[in-house]
Amino acid sequence: HLDPAATRARVLELLQLVGLRDAEQRLAAYPHELSGGQRQRVMIAIALANEPDLLIADEPTTALDVTIQAQILALLKSLQSRLGMAVLLITHDLGVVAETADRVAVLYAGQVIESGRVDDVLDGPLHPYTKGLLGSVPSRNKRGSPLAQIPGMTPSLLNLPTGCPFADRCPRVQDDCRAALPPMVEYRPGQAARALGKFPHRTRHARRSPPAHHDSEQETGGRYSRRQQEHAVLDRDHRAVLRRDAVHEIRGQRKAVDHVGIGSHTL
Repeated sequence: HLDPAATRARVLELLQLVGLRDAEQRLAAYPHELSGGQRQRVMIAIALANEPDLLIADEPTTALDVTIQAQILALLKSLQSRLGMAVLLITHDLGVVAETADRVAVLYAGQVIESGRVDDVLDGPLHPYTKGLLGSVPSRNKRGSPLAQIPGMTPSLLNLPTGCPFADRCPRVQDDCRAALPPMVEYRPGQAARALGKFPHRTRHARRSPPAHHDSEQETGGRYSRRQQEHAVLDRDHRAVLRRDAVHEIRGQRKAVDHVGIGSHTL
């Protein structure tokens, strides 16, 4: 246990670590006196108090505007590098996955149905559910066309069907899919899916680094305008057009896992 003076010093240290501006003046502030981004930084500071080896960030950018989202993601990346910890990111936002993750696992009805490097999964998805999610993201190359939809509804977790839970919605369903849950099979090096069938090999694209980030709370978008940061669409080759810049390929740094589907288009 720390005495009051040591406790105050430790709290101040953590608030400064997460880039909270005027941290000493914020110590006596009530939550309603802080902005959404400031409250998120405080939550991250609380999570870091015990110096974890693994930080689980569940929807860390929910309800934040795109400028603050970028700052929080950059902060997590910076903290991961400085503290040497792993980050498990849970999100439904394809742009967040593309911009921040190194590997991704796609979940449906509580089951991992595809996993692999972010580049491989988003450039060449194997499972029909992953393909449906990517196809439902708005694209400037298909302006004016209706969005693709995944038919049907997510099954109740209290009454899951035998076999693959996606079978009733799957355009490639086979009898074996309904008989038993397909195993995870590595169809490509480092990329596996619970899907039956044959999948073509693909050429891996050269990795390209994302734009530089800034993690200071005082940063209000850096060299990127709000309009640029609001872009989160996919081009026709399923390479993400991220909110950080007009067009660049899906790239990232941290581990990510996708949220269990809520509705039909949640990743």
